[in-house]
Amino acid sequence: MKRVLVLLVLLAGCASGLDDFASNRLPMFGTEQGRVKTAAMRDADAVFIAEALRLEPTRTAAAQRSAALGWTCLRRGDLQTAMARFNQAWLLDPNLGASYHGFAVVRAEQGAPDAEIVALFKRAIAAGDAEPGASEDFARYPARRP
Repeated sequence: MKRVLVLLVLLAGCASGLDDFASNRLPMFGTEQGRVKTAAMRDADAVFIAEALRLEPTRTAAAQRSAALGWTCLRRGDLQTAMARFNQAWLLDPNLGASYHGFAVVRAEQGAPDAEIVALFKRAIAAGDAEPGASEDFARYPARRP
């Protein structure tokens, strides 16, 4: 529980401004939409990564923990916090399929365009370490669109 609280405190510190907060609501912090991290955001990332590595043996293990927290938030219906946790996972390990799977599900629930959702699912599956449900979600989510 202490580890979760430390990670939550670090995340709260990362949202130092409105643009920072808005970026945290987008997959990969909006970097694929052209958002550029400020120096303060990069500094906050470095602090977060250092703390995550203090708590877990590898970046991948820390990323998996963040992704697991993302799935917990998603099951509770808290899409914003889920996205933040998947962003943390992606920051720690950009190759982790769970991040892209999480991004895809959150964006599908938010009503994002099908092309964006499909691209995220494809990245999750291509990573080779996606959860077993990734393919099933990929087949299911675009069909649920309004």
